[in-house]
Amino acid sequence: APSGWSARWARWEPGTTAAAAFGTGPHRDGWLLADATGAVRVLSAATGATLARIVVPGPKPLRALAATAGGSLLLLDSWGGIELVAPALPAPGLEPSALAEALARLRAAAGAEPSALAAATALPDAAPALGDTAGAVHWYQDGLVESERLHRGAVTAVAALGLGPAGDAGVPLLASGGFDGAVRLWGPGGEPMADPADHRPSPVAAVALGDGPAGLVVAAAWSDGLIRVRRPEQPGSRLDLRLGSQVWALSLVGGTLLAGLADGVVAIDLRQN
Repeated sequence: APSGWSARWARWEPGTTAAAAFGTGPHRDGWLLADATGAVRVLSAATGATLARIVVPGPKPLRALAATAGGSLLLLDSWGGIELVAPALPAPGLEPSALAEALARLRAAAGAEPSALAAATALPDAAPALGDTAGAVHWYQDGLVESERLHRGAVTAVAALGLGPAGDAGVPLLASGGFDGAVRLWGPGGEPMADPADHRPSPVAAVALGDGPAGLVVAAAWSDGLIRVRRPEQPGSRLDLRLGSQVWALSLVGGTLLAGLADGVVAIDLRQN
């Protein structure tokens, strides 16, 4: 269709999707999805079928989850606590002990309650980005912590991406959404963009970043149910979607956008032009 998108699959089921991320390590071929109770399962990227359920310590309501390059799973609960679920066979990346130390440093730098979490799996030496209730975003890589206050009010969503050709060290790009309705872009090591990448009069519920042959893709969802997809390298490009339900989570991989809703989950194929 000329609308710029098509549905790949949809799974309608009871229970709100609380968080989503693409899997790594033993789950690298599927999406990780957490429901409102904190239970985490792996969905097939091709069909949405449940492939596995991940045992987590004491399921509790989650705000976010992140899968690191080394295969560790990080769970951010509704009270700002972070649980680390280490893989049985770690892949190259920060070891669980080094990851725990990096998270401790990020939390110390924040000085406020963590409210959002996301990992850039193409950057194995980086810890997941952390957003807090004071409006700041924090990044840890190569032993250094960088912080920027990007929002008025709490950070409600974060996405992280490693940019650069395969095999290169890559550079990080972060997208954040806030209670102020703004979507901001920041490359740690530099200044954040002076103006928001997008802004609407509704809190941001989720953000996602992707990179492909057609360039960078930024997706955001607001609490009123609107999903907006932009390609910053193509000024004026914009795709607005309303799926009929509030959106709680987004994840973007290889031109496919996963949207976690209040009543199910939908995979959307985005056209590259």
